[in-house]
Amino acid sequence: MKRKKTRTKEKKGKKKTINPISNHKPKPNPVSDPVIASNPIVEATPNPFTTTQKPSTTITTNPTKITLNPMVAPTPNPSTITQKPSATTTTNPTKKDISNEENGTRFPRETIKLDYFETILQTDARKIYVELEGEHEPDESWETDIKKAIEQSKSEINGVGALLICNKTPLNYTEKHFEGSNEKFDWEKMLTDSEDEDNGVEAFKLSSDTPLNSGLKRFQEIKKQFFPDAEVDYANMFTLINSEEESCWSVRTNTDILQKLKSLKPPLYGIPFTGPMKLALGTVDGALGRDRNKNMKSRRRLASPELETSKFLISFWRDLVDQSLSTLDHIFKEFIDDFKKTKDTDTRDRHKSFCEECIIAYDGIKYNSNEKSLTVTIERLTPTPKCYLCFIDYISRKRLVASISPIIDMAPARYDAAPARYDANLFVQRGTDEKMPFFQTGLTGDGQVIQVSDTGLDLNHAFFFDSNPTVQISLEGSVNREGQVIPQHRKVVQYVSLTSDDVFDKDGHGTHISGSLAGMLQGNQLLEQPGIAPKSKIAVFKIFDSKEKFLLKDFEEMLALGRKADAYIHNASWTSTCKKDGPCNLNKYSKWTERIDRELFKNQMQLFLTVSGNFGYRENMSLGSIGVSKNAITVGALTNNIEGYDCIAELSSRGPTSDGRIKPDLVAPGTGIFSALSQEVDTTVNREGESSTQIVSKQGTSMSTAIMSGTAALVRQYFIERYYRNENIIPSAALIKAALINGAQDVIWNDIGGIINTKTHAYDSQQGFGSVNLVKSLPLKNNFRFFVMDQVNILESEQHRYQIRKFNKNNCDLEDFSATITWMDEEGQGLINDIDLFAVMKFYNGTLKMLYPNGQSEIRDKRNNVERIRVPMESNNEVTLYVRGTNINFTNRVKYAIVASGCW
Repeated sequence: MKRKKTRTKEKKGKKKTINPISNHKPKPNPVSDPVIASNPIVEATPNPFTTTQKPSTTITTNPTKITLNPMVAPTPNPSTITQKPSATTTTNPTKKDISNEENGTRFPRETIKLDYFETILQTDARKIYVELEGEHEPDESWETDIKKAIEQSKSEINGVGALLICNKTPLNYTEKHFEGSNEKFDWEKMLTDSEDEDNGVEAFKLSSDTPLNSGLKRFQEIKKQFFPDAEVDYANMFTLINSEEESCWSVRTNTDILQKLKSLKPPLYGIPFTGPMKLALGTVDGALGRDRNKNMKSRRRLASPELETSKFLISFWRDLVDQSLSTLDHIFKEFIDDFKKTKDTDTRDRHKSFCEECIIAYDGIKYNSNEKSLTVTIERLTPTPKCYLCFIDYISRKRLVASISPIIDMAPARYDAAPARYDANLFVQRGTDEKMPFFQTGLTGDGQVIQVSDTGLDLNHAFFFDSNPTVQISLEGSVNREGQVIPQHRKVVQYVSLTSDDVFDKDGHGTHISGSLAGMLQGNQLLEQPGIAPKSKIAVFKIFDSKEKFLLKDFEEMLALGRKADAYIHNASWTSTCKKDGPCNLNKYSKWTERIDRELFKNQMQLFLTVSGNFGYRENMSLGSIGVSKNAITVGALTNNIEGYDCIAELSSRGPTSDGRIKPDLVAPGTGIFSALSQEVDTTVNREGESSTQIVSKQGTSMSTAIMSGTAALVRQYFIERYYRNENIIPSAALIKAALINGAQDVIWNDIGGIINTKTHAYDSQQGFGSVNLVKSLPLKNNFRFFVMDQVNILESEQHRYQIRKFNKNNCDLEDFSATITWMDEEGQGLINDIDLFAVMKFYNGTLKMLYPNGQSEIRDKRNNVERIRVPMESNNEVTLYVRGTNINFTNRVKYAIVASGCW
């Protein structure tokens, strides 16, 4: 007992160690501790729609001197400082603002930790330190790197290219919620036709001046401190995270970075981007050629995707390259020369055990530069994996380099053929006795163009053949590279191939996909099983050669060429490769995902559909990398069971994403899908028909994605051709996505390991928002009420109200009221712009009930950019919908689409 008391006494008397380069009060745990908003200490709010408690302050009247000690490793020159009393400081005298006397920079001592940084930005920083320096030195090396980056901030070669600037001010909700409130708000009319009796919905907006510490408000502090006398260079400022707890940006500036760091004051903090901070997840394992993270002992080091690649994408800062007056080829050759010659402390001395002997020859690394995108792709040929990693570490520390990320191999999302045969059209349209209600109404995809990126197309197959005009194929590097449009061809209006060899489809995957989308015989003959949108047209973009080599480098150009052909729907039935029981890149937000989200946010009329993947045998969290995209529609596969397609196929990859978002978005038939067989495929398996009309059965999420893309074409035609209230609407991608999700229905069963005995439900990791159902998504004969608004601007803390008339179930085909909002979010891990949907249900007896989206019972959704509320309807009940701009990024240019359906 005496020994125990002695230890307790020593523990109480022990001085707390503080990082020598920190200058900010430690941040509390946002879950268990009070949160700090600027200076006041406010208690965390469990429900964002309830009133928060008033801020309380605690005064420290007797601050003490603190002896600076490092968090992990010793520092040679500890110093002490004294903090002056503050009216709003913590009672713990050890939690003080401290300065680094050597350089005057300020960092919060908690956020400077390597583990904390990795949690925010998901990099391979710790991993490369472990590989090059050993298990016990990463934190010390991390701290050394930051100091060295500051010292070299003005260096033309090894200086800092950018800063990480963060504002750690938690969201502070103070407005009153609406549950049971009779308070009258000063609403402003939002719709000119809201009194239309045929609509039954009134829409208003309320611009609240309630302060929310959103990304926009946090950015105002950065603008005030970091750009006090100049315009903000938005082109060199990127949002990395925008969560409830904090917002972080990557900021490029040509001014004195050291001076900028010195000038930052709480709640801002900044650290220079060092080399390891630029390495995306998977870089280390990819460079070392690892299949898995077998040798990593600590669980926190399992964050990197399991990769097997030696290809990397190096991105450069445009303004710095422009200043250098050099081509990327010349710059990269200089990097190789510098690595041969340099014996600096950045890489060679510190890792001298093996790096000092490494030699990289010009022909040892295969590289290709792209001046347009300002990137260089590299691939290891002769260096050893360790030397390759040394070289990557070395170039990551160059000022010109913005980031380095592994290039993920892609492949068509194929699966073994299934001989069974089912009618996907009947399922999508929920037809009976082979009657297709949407076809009969004239919705066949007429006027719609779908771009298909895949293995090419057999133009001579009867589904696509046109005996009149000749399709002009655009070849890589030829004068036709811009992709001419041939509007007079009945099916193929554009054909771009990234290879001059085998420009057609020797694989068969692309031909099968295109047949499911738009297959139709010449002469307007509807086949026994036509494509989902049989009168739509196709813009072909061949991205795989005959050996399935992935050729696509410029994703943005591909979509732009498609839009030139009026293709605003893109089908991507491919994703990252995944060997059975081998390496994968699953569920992680990758560089590819970032590119997709950036392009879809920039071009909000562009709809992009992709596969969840065929890795369902790995069960949960088995999404292919492309399907992790926030803005794409990710599609899983259904298989036939007792009552048709009412079961999640075993092959269908499951969510959620690594950051907890709902994926897949939707599911559609993906087994027993018969479609066009390319005549160049050497196989007789499951063939039917003559050579030019043969069809073959395939299964996989590739097929379900094609079916969903065809369905999206019908939805787009619905709005364009005035089926909705006789209004001509050019629908955004968000509106089409919202309409499909709003009418999606629950799937009952789940196939796991070939055994169908597990039930599934909406919003789970198996089916997402459910199976596609057009008759529940779009009314054809006024059989239910339907309300739509598209491209609605919403600002920070602004709230929109949609008042729905009382429910009346007479002559109505729906049992549930459903409302869905979707929006295109900016690229980045997690939500960058958070919009909330919630509702108040008023029952006929006057009772009020709060409704939350995505199956939540009493909390808002903080992760998804799709939110749906569904509730059973009873006559004389009524619903009021609210949409709020909760956490909006500094760009402040978010638009959403809202769809509601029911009986009123």
